[in-house]
Amino acid sequence: MDLFFNELSLRKAADRYVVNSWFEAMGTLYKQASARGLGEIKVPAAFFGHAFTEAYTFYQWVSDQSFDSDLRSLLKSKITTTPVIEEMLREQETESRRIFECRFAGDTANGLGAASEPIFDAMAISIAPDGVWDTSNVTVEISIFQEDDIMQSACDVRHIYRVAHLDAHAPWLEVQRRPRIPNGQVLWLRRNELFPHLIFCEHIRGQISGFSPNQPEFIQLQKRLFELEEYAAKRKAGVFQADEIPTKVTPESETRKRDFANELIRLCPDGVTRLFDWHARFTPGAWRLHFYPLENTNKIIVGNIANQNEIK
Repeated sequence: MDLFFNELSLRKAADRYVVNSWFEAMGTLYKQASARGLGEIKVPAAFFGHAFTEAYTFYQWVSDQSFDSDLRSLLKSKITTTPVIEEMLREQETESRRIFECRFAGDTANGLGAASEPIFDAMAISIAPDGVWDTSNVTVEISIFQEDDIMQSACDVRHIYRVAHLDAHAPWLEVQRRPRIPNGQVLWLRRNELFPHLIFCEHIRGQISGFSPNQPEFIQLQKRLFELEEYAAKRKAGVFQADEIPTKVTPESETRKRDFANELIRLCPDGVTRLFDWHARFTPGAWRLHFYPLENTNKIIVGNIANQNEIK
């Protein structure tokens, strides 16, 4: 899981010593974040051209031998030059879905937007001291073109500027230590190892095979599957408590069960045909993960993973 740099936190400093103090604080924070499983710092294109003082960019600071060489080497290696955030956002676009804009208080905020749950569901990091960024969560406005409609939503973003903010996200960081799955094909091949309390219907293989590593839908799907696995591992056979699953799960309406029975009724690995009623939702789009809690065991069958717009 990478960090996404908040370009709105870029400021001008009085001199290069102030700039160095900002990077010292960022380096200290990054070391703590790295120890908790976070990876590189993704930045927007504007980061490398930003003058922190007159003609003093990030690269000038990296080359400035007046300051700690270990710190300069660390941030040089962890602040990646490519891909920049704008490229990463473009890579998520398809013919039917395009990220229109990400804004904070009216300003373009690609770093904060990329870290939001609908896109990469990650964490943002800021640099210069500013009361606005002295918080563990910020809210951004995300606008996405989805099938000829503009979907707008206010999204909370996990954010760090100091170590205390990192501590506030400790439960989420613990969840991020779950195994990383590179793509849908690997998920299928490792399904029994990764999700020992879930049983996957055979046709799931085709539904997930096209998912790629940084695809937001795939990131959210993994989250839902791990939540379901963790619940199944502790539930009692024959007992299903929907409110014990972190994400809201609901049954399909009677109308959908009647009208879309062909899509909701699936042949299971044990040879029994079942109606998959319960589902968890995930975004972007209108995705649903349908499942069936078995009565004689704590295991749960996953029967369908699809965009609900495809079965309307």
